[in-house]
Amino acid sequence: MKQYVRRILRKLRIRLREKVNTFKCVFQDQDFPRLIQADDFPVKTLINLVDVGFRGDLCSEWIAFAKAINCIGFELDEKECKLLNELIQDSGRQGIVYPYAVGGKNSDSETLYITQFPYSSGLRASNKIFMDRIYSIMTENCKVMCTKTVNTVCLNKALPPEVAAKINFLKIDTEGFESEILEGAEILLKSQQLFGIKSEVWFGPIKKPELFADIDVLLRANGFHLFDITVSRYPRKTFDRGYIKFDKAGRPASLDSRLYGQVLTGDVLYLKDPVFEYKNGGGTFVWNDENVLAMSCIFYAYNLFDCAVELLETYKAVNQKTVLPLDAMIGKLCPKLPDGTLISYKDYIQGSQQLPWEELELYKQHWTK
Repeated sequence: MKQYVRRILRKLRIRLREKVNTFKCVFQDQDFPRLIQADDFPVKTLINLVDVGFRGDLCSEWIAFAKAINCIGFELDEKECKLLNELIQDSGRQGIVYPYAVGGKNSDSETLYITQFPYSSGLRASNKIFMDRIYSIMTENCKVMCTKTVNTVCLNKALPPEVAAKINFLKIDTEGFESEILEGAEILLKSQQLFGIKSEVWFGPIKKPELFADIDVLLRANGFHLFDITVSRYPRKTFDRGYIKFDKAGRPASLDSRLYGQVLTGDVLYLKDPVFEYKNGGGTFVWNDENVLAMSCIFYAYNLFDCAVELLETYKAVNQKTVLPLDAMIGKLCPKLPDGTLISYKDYIQGSQQLPWEELELYKQHWTK
């Protein structure tokens, strides 16, 4: 009876995740993903994604491309891993999730610190002296309840060379172990087909002070450029609930525990820049229809529509025989009119030139005559 109930609950959980993902897509502009995933689109879309620390489902930015993604995930929690594989299978998508702990280059085992908030568990413990000064929710989340030794495998070994050679995007979220994982992904980082990396990062002494610096140096050395960074702020316990605002009657009205405080965690997005490489007469990006399509999808997923248009415009000069409908793709990347009407890229540029440019006038006052 218990097994039957568990199966029912598991199915309900899978359905709930699918509903949440559908809800997310409602608020995203789907024109570009629909175009490139249509049955009559001349080039088959397939983005090979590796997700280390894969929980819940694909991250929200990739939901629009869910059926065009082959995801290889790694999640140490075996129950979560099983659930994710069922979700992938039931939704008809491509991919597999392995119950492995991904480690560094020179280690076969690590200590897993299991925290009070399960999503804060990881292979690096927080600095207790420092954490005791941070607001209580964070302190309680990171409280270590128990530890255990787990076997680990680095990405160099977890991904066979023929698989690593096809990966287009790498996402890592491992609660402070990201730099070690990247050091053990040397083969993948040197692959011509790896176009982007999104990684959680930690600042300050909360985990390991030099973590972000290590990641930045390593990825830049492998030809990646920093395209985006988001940060989270954590107040001290002296303002344990954050910075409270009061109404006219002097009563607490609102608070924001992330608007004020020290920057301690965040996410970084590093991408290849094919246009920069092309204009500088070098680089490893192979200019073909499949790669340009995958790269434009990555730009789209992270709201870099200008970069996607620049890529497609440059490709017109690079490959005169492409079968990609470049103008149609560019049109789907332009902002819509208030009534939802699509406009051409040419009309968009003409419209933008009609706007007054007060900022330019401010700068011109200081230009050297």
